[in-house]
Amino acid sequence: MKWLAITAAPLTGVVVFLLILSGYSPPPEVVTDALAGAGEYAPSATATADIPADVLALYQAAARTCPGLDWAILAGIGKIETNHGRSTLPGVHSGQNSAGAMGPMQFLQGTWNLYKTAAPGHLLPNVYDIADAIYSAAKMLCHDGAAIGLPLPPKTDTASWKRLHDAIYAYNHADWYVNEVEAQADQYRGPWVAAATPVAAVTAAGITPSNPLGPDCPHPPISQGFGPSSLLGEPAAHGYAHFHTGFDLACPFGTPVREIGAPGVLTLNAASQSGGFGNEPVVEIQTTAGGHYFVRFGHLDAFAPGLRGGMTVKPGDLLGYEGCTGYCTGPHLHFEVDQGALSVTASINPSSWLAL
Repeated sequence: MKWLAITAAPLTGVVVFLLILSGYSPPPEVVTDALAGAGEYAPSATATADIPADVLALYQAAARTCPGLDWAILAGIGKIETNHGRSTLPGVHSGQNSAGAMGPMQFLQGTWNLYKTAAPGHLLPNVYDIADAIYSAAKMLCHDGAAIGLPLPPKTDTASWKRLHDAIYAYNHADWYVNEVEAQADQYRGPWVAAATPVAAVTAAGITPSNPLGPDCPHPPISQGFGPSSLLGEPAAHGYAHFHTGFDLACPFGTPVREIGAPGVLTLNAASQSGGFGNEPVVEIQTTAGGHYFVRFGHLDAFAPGLRGGMTVKPGDLLGYEGCTGYCTGPHLHFEVDQGALSVTASINPSSWLAL
């Protein structure tokens, strides 16, 4: 790792300086993942070998909060700054380096004050937390014009590529830095994967969209959407080696989880019998329009008192409390809709069931 690469830090110039002098410090934001898109670049073999799987997923998810932003640019910055948070040099995990830079994405205090963003499921942003740092870097790049469209425009579109150059240059005022970020992104960027037909939302007749975490968490952050995934723990489905088969809604641990959609018959699958879904109520719904669905509410910490298998539940009934049982990296509700059979291969995009 070059010393200059480690000490490089985001800068925003005179405007930031004046804002800092005035005492301006916007409140931290919590962001959500996009519900759907035209697709994204798959990670190359170099990316999957060099970037830890959980960090790669963060780059992808954070980029989706800014339509048109390429995750590989974020990853290129993360590589050059701190080798994706693995550097042990001063300022990466605590304190600051000689240039005043902090955290895995090497923010200066002024730019952190402007762009600090809590990752989904986090209450307050922490510059040393890699998820918060990546989401904050995505916000800064988005603000500075790095979202030039996906798939990326041809190099003949010089205006768009200049905008991307300028956005990376705003992160660190050096042409060599821009060149290294773009070169690293080129190595990480695999083939373009368009959103496949199964990823499209299915509108279900007889279903009333709602929020399974409302009213206690009225606008839950989406920490992972429905679609192809780079996480090796996700199952094979819809023609992909790894596919996330629902929506992950990240509210605080213990948030009440309620039935939505339409009345149905309840099955309670304990963590010991549901595999990666942990404690999982499943509601089998047969609509008046002839639809047949199995709705999963995964990773609950505990079921609501009084529930029993075979009983009928209706929208608004308490099913349990958000947790992190099963295959899970942090508290969230995995909301999944399987059509016709209780199987991840029968999953459909559940966005039309949700009103968030």
